[in-house]
Amino acid sequence: MQNTIISSEDRFLRNIFIICLIAHLYTGVFNILYVGLISSYLMIAMGVYCIFKISRNKPLLITNLLVLFFFLFFYYIIGDKSIYIPYNGFSVGIYNEIIYPYIMFVALFSTMYYMGVKELIHKKTLIFILIIFIPFVIYKYIQSFTLLSLNQRTEVELGDITNNGGYYLVYLLPFLFLFKNKILSFVLLFGILYGVVESAKRGAIIITLLFALYYIYENYFHKKKSIWNVLIAIFFIVISSNYIVDLVVNNDYLYNRYLLTSEGHTSGRDFIMNRILSSFFAPDTSLFTLLFGGGIGQSIRYSGNWAHNDWLEFLTMSGFVGIFFYLSFYYCVGRTIIKCKNKKSTDYLIFTSCALMIFVKSFFSMSLFLMGMNIYPLAMIMGYSYANILKK
Repeated sequence: MQNTIISSEDRFLRNIFIICLIAHLYTGVFNILYVGLISSYLMIAMGVYCIFKISRNKPLLITNLLVLFFFLFFYYIIGDKSIYIPYNGFSVGIYNEIIYPYIMFVALFSTMYYMGVKELIHKKTLIFILIIFIPFVIYKYIQSFTLLSLNQRTEVELGDITNNGGYYLVYLLPFLFLFKNKILSFVLLFGILYGVVESAKRGAIIITLLFALYYIYENYFHKKKSIWNVLIAIFFIVISSNYIVDLVVNNDYLYNRYLLTSEGHTSGRDFIMNRILSSFFAPDTSLFTLLFGGGIGQSIRYSGNWAHNDWLEFLTMSGFVGIFFYLSFYYCVGRTIIKCKNKKSTDYLIFTSCALMIFVKSFFSMSLFLMGMNIYPLAMIMGYSYANILKK
């Protein structure tokens, strides 16, 4: 690959982006909120700038993300700006809950795509970005556990409560494909697996285990590898499996939670799904509602809580038209994966793993409809890998 001449303008963009990313992540940690807010809007501005710069040859997936944004924003404009959630007992602002996180996702994805195309960043830069994220993720994981434990009447430890912070760890997984040192990558994978299992977040555990199988297959069994590498992979599988079984069996909370899962207990998701589907497809539902939905938060009006499912959220919000728009995202992602010429490249593996994470999570939680800061690293590495896939 020929070296690309980097303009001073692009170099400034890259440096300011990294500074704003650090400020956005860590000013919240140190309670300097206005700096974090300013940095977030600067990153959004950089995302808009990057989209404008590639407007003449805008790739299909970024175009689709923009269409989805305007689709969501239209429903935000015509609908309620806040909604009361009976399950939680408080109201949430639609902009802060849905629109702003999606804008950040698109901005981060587009900026990383642009910098990947211009070769402003490389894989070493991505590892540096991972290093930036790791302390923040650990902080958010512990903070989530601490806030949840304060609501308990008795003292709890990690593994004794369901910690939503597990998803912060999950979205770091695609970065493991960047490491040439496989022992180091296995150490990181085991560390993430440990934290995710301790979080008792079943969806996060499913995604992590699926990623681990995909990662091991692609790195140690899909290609011809030495016996030494295969033995390392088998050793990791045995140790990890033994750890998970031992942890679950010796922790009453985890054991009971997974036992309930095996018996069909889904933390009320089956009840929510049945209420939503029976209400949406009720005999008195109008054709207009079936086609265009009932607006953002319609799932809450039906069931008292979010659907915890992207497909049901888009269906209730915007009907079958919304499902069409949501499917278009997976069409663009699938088309990119299928048309990629080098299916052994690191960028292909990263992009595919990111897409699979979003897809799998969409069935038992929200991937694109309701996001948080935990998805930022995935948005960034997915945008970068998308740029390299299109270049090859």
